[in-house]
Amino acid sequence: MEEFYRQGDEERRLGLQISPFMDREQPKLAQCQKGFLEFICLPLFEAFDGFVNIPEIFAQLQSNAAYWASQVDGPERPTATSLPMPSSPPPAAPPAFRPSEPEAGDDSKV
Repeated sequence: MEEFYRQGDEERRLGLQISPFMDREQPKLAQCQKGFLEFICLPLFEAFDGFVNIPEIFAQLQSNAAYWASQVDGPERPTATSLPMPSSPPPAAPPAFRPSEPEAGDDSKV
C-alpha cells in the first residue's frame, strides 16, 4: 500500500484529485484487497484451474476473498465452503523423479 500512498501524496502535492485507494488519510485497505481478489486474482486462478487442477490454492484464495469482503461488508465472515469451488477433479500424484544413470563409457551425462 505504501506505493499507492506515495502516488496519492504526489497527487495531493500537485493539487490533483487523489486516485481511489491512494489516499493515506482515508485508507481503504479492505476495499482495495477485496477488489484486487475479485477482479484480478479470482478470474486469473479460475482460468488457470481450467488447465492445472489447483483446488487447495483456489480454496485458499476464495477464503481470502471472503475474509476481505467481510471486512468491508460486515462482521460475519463467510466460510470458504460457502463459496463455489471449481468442478475439476482432484490432482493426480506427480510421477516420482528418478535421475537416469549414465551408460558405461558415456562421460556426457556426468
